[in-house]
Amino acid sequence: MRRCLFNILIIIGIILPLSYAHAEDALTPVKFKGIYEFSFGGILLGRMGVELEQDADHYSLTGDIMSAGLANLFVRHTSHTEVQGSGHGFIYPQVHYESHYQTRKKKHYVRLVSRNGEIHEEEQKPPRRKDDIPVPQSMKKDTSDPLSLLIHIRRGVFEARKAGKPGFSLHMYDGNRLTGVDVTMEGEKTLAYGSGQVNVVQVGLRRKPLAGYSPSELAEYDPQEPTLHGWLSDDGRLMPIRLQTSFLMTPLVARLVKECRTGESCLLGLKE
Repeated sequence: MRRCLFNILIIIGIILPLSYAHAEDALTPVKFKGIYEFSFGGILLGRMGVELEQDADHYSLTGDIMSAGLANLFVRHTSHTEVQGSGHGFIYPQVHYESHYQTRKKKHYVRLVSRNGEIHEEEQKPPRRKDDIPVPQSMKKDTSDPLSLLIHIRRGVFEARKAGKPGFSLHMYDGNRLTGVDVTMEGEKTLAYGSGQVNVVQVGLRRKPLAGYSPSELAEYDPQEPTLHGWLSDDGRLMPIRLQTSFLMTPLVARLVKECRTGESCLLGLKE
């Protein structure tokens, strides 16, 4: 179950807008609002509303998540998360992240504030338990929060393609656990999407626990677990068109179902 939740988290972190232009020589600013659906074996698990504005010096990203269908029978979940970053040249060392979420009946709040790539403020409600394994402060430097993972992945893919590198690695910190995310470049392809074909860059993502995991979580981790595959639009924005992995030999998929018009909100009304 931990791996399934991780793959959903990665999908949530990077499933954002599409673009069908030709490949660019530099990353491009993005404005987007959309709604995504997550499914398991064709069965609806939940929806996510996303609103993003990003340029070279700043980004603002908001995500609402609501479980649906059979998922509500097992792990009912809602969340509202906001993150803002500032910097220069699509690198953002100053980041403010806040997430309100509820799993079953338990409410949680996480706030992370980074300056110059280091976490200077950190708050959780309810507080961490005394028997939790803390992540050393030195290991939190230059990490990504879960929602900002999109920002780091699109830049990493762009730079890997430009330099001809086989991949890159990132560290993600969610306020409790530090996770390594290895991204492998898997080539350029065409993918059926909508009523036509689009050019895409295919990548593979794999995780590894680094710190903050309990002994039982480490025992559950399988280094041979299936890869999460992403198909990114082959242009300067490098945004996911589709993401897919498997759990219990069944497809776990995220896909865009609606792009919202200017002035229309794509959020799900979960802000407290």
